[in-house]
Amino acid sequence: MNEKVIEIRGLVKNYELKKRKIEVLKGIDIDFEKGKFYAIRGHSGSGKSTFITIIGLLETITSGVCKINGRDIKELNDKELSDIRRSNIGFIFQDFYLDDHLRAIENVMMPMYINNDIKKEDRSRKALELLKSVGLEDRVNHFPKELSGGEKQRVAIARALANDPEIIIADEPTGNLDEESEKKIFAILKSLSERGKCIVVVSHSEEVKEYADVVYKLKDGLLHKEEI
Repeated sequence: MNEKVIEIRGLVKNYELKKRKIEVLKGIDIDFEKGKFYAIRGHSGSGKSTFITIIGLLETITSGVCKINGRDIKELNDKELSDIRRSNIGFIFQDFYLDDHLRAIENVMMPMYINNDIKKEDRSRKALELLKSVGLEDRVNHFPKELSGGEKQRVAIARALANDPEIIIADEPTGNLDEESEKKIFAILKSLSERGKCIVVVSHSEEVKEYADVVYKLKDGLLHKEEI
């Protein structure tokens, strides 16, 4: 049995808008395990981004329970939440968010500067290894403007792995990419799940079903398992 890294029970998220309650998530129950690739689909406005910002510890919950490695996030202070985000969670976004003034290897090194477990002299070596792992050993010293969209996203994946997190959360990681690049990105994420990472991807793409172990659709505030 795979190890659970995220446990969610009765998760509710509401927003207040002009004194009107907006119910986004209405009682979600789900577990996420190491070594699996999860895809979450759903139409725009269904709450997908809200859901993954919650499991990424960037958003609070209204009620229910969300545990990361057995720790209830409602019981953690800001420093404890920050420590978990830094050490246990890697983020990948649709728009890459690379620093245009830094080379690929320097972008990958950025998260390492706030990780005291990685020695200064080891940062560049580790960043180079990560870039090689996503097939960019010949783009190490290139700036983002010199890279294709697919290459930028691979740099972003390498950066997400900088602190060796066990959870990778990706929000529409192929939304700006062509079909060939999309397949490469999903293949890399699949290989990471096979190496024991928990991969959670929000995507509109039908292609993601070819790589995911489990596919959910977020509809009416609840997650519904889809057939692959």
